Amino acid sequence: MVDAMVTLRTLGWQWKIIAISRNGTLPQSHFRGIAYPAYPHYLGEHEGETNLNVLLRLVSENCESLRRMSQNPSIAIDKLRPHTQQLWQSLSDRRKRIFITESASRWNVMRHRIAVQVHEQLTDSIDTGQLAIVSGSIKHLDGKEDGTAVQVNTGEEQTQVYQGDLVINCTGPDSHFSTCDSTLYQNLIQRGLVICDPLDMGLVADEEFAVNKVHAEPHDRIYAIGPVLKDLLWETTAVPELRVQASQLASSILNRDVVEMQSNDVLEYYIEGCKGCMSAEIFGS
Repeated sequence: MVDAMVTLRTLGWQWKIIAISRNGTLPQSHFRGIAYPAYPHYLGEHEGETNLNVLLRLVSENCESLRRMSQNPSIAIDKLRPHTQQLWQSLSDRRKRIFITESASRWNVMRHRIAVQVHEQLTDSIDTGQLAIVSGSIKHLDGKEDGTAVQVNTGEEQTQVYQGDLVINCTGPDSHFSTCDSTLYQNLIQRGLVICDPLDMGLVADEEFAVNKVHAEPHDRIYAIGPVLKDLLWETTAVPELRVQASQLASSILNRDVVEMQSNDVLEYYIEGCKGCMSAEIFGS
């Protein structure tokens, strides 16, 4: 949504912009943070499968502690980042589904932030009344000669109809990988060369990134890194993680020892020139 809003403003769009978001939350800005060495102490105290409720409570407690210190609670999420993949892999499929359903939207808002300059454009658009955020989901689109009528479910069986000249889908990638419209992926799936993960977020792969075939056999020529491994790694879309994955995969293919890369110092409190997005529908009238 943010990219669409910035593009419209750059093109000189002067009219109203209405963003439809299921949770009605805005992406946060990058910021200058503080050292917070005491967190997360949870990791050294438990073995085996992660207790999701305990972990969520720990994160909430540390977010509240940071607020009392007049600091951004997103620091708690950033400090967890070097351990996120380990924690995610220790969760059962059931616990992963619970997290995605109940907590993923809050996680994404705090974890995936946008550049300060872009956030200023966003808040300026809201302050001037050009941009309005509506919490709800689109029920129906009715195209007409003079525009499009968008019917939105706003909760408690209530609906609202908005008239727009332009409709832009900003929901991002399809969350159901098995039904994505990629010809390449559908071809691979139908031929049994890859299989979708239990959460249908991407592909099944082993620790060396070789994708699994239908009978759970690792492929010797097809590998995967990045967002298609979301079920395996969760934190698998940003450059630091992609850099590590690419290095490990190259070492595996070349049959060389893996070069260890430092990842414990990854922080994203303040990054110039970055842009992010929020799952939303956006249209203007």
